[in-house]
Amino acid sequence: FCASTAMEKVENFFHECALTSPEIVADGICSICYKDESVEFTCKPCNFNICKGCSKLPQKVSHDFHPDHLLEFCLHQYDQKPGYIVCSGCGNMSCAS
Repeated sequence: FCASTAMEKVENFFHECALTSPEIVADGICSICYKDESVEFTCKPCNFNICKGCSKLPQKVSHDFHPDHLLEFCLHQYDQKPGYIVCSGCGNMSCAS
């Protein structure tokens, strides 16, 4: 007897495709933190993987270092200079390190 497993689909702000979780994939590389650990959600056509820790990241957070605006998680921002982060609310640039 072989039980079928329901495939979970997740819509998120990290990736334009729905991510699926048929089973946890061992020895994957997370496309967000680049750690080599178990991947919880994946988009096989795009080779995009997310570990359990990164799957729980909020899209927006507040922080004392920049209290005037919420900080928004941005993956692969093309308008950034290497090593710097730009606030999309006010345009201020700060060092990312």
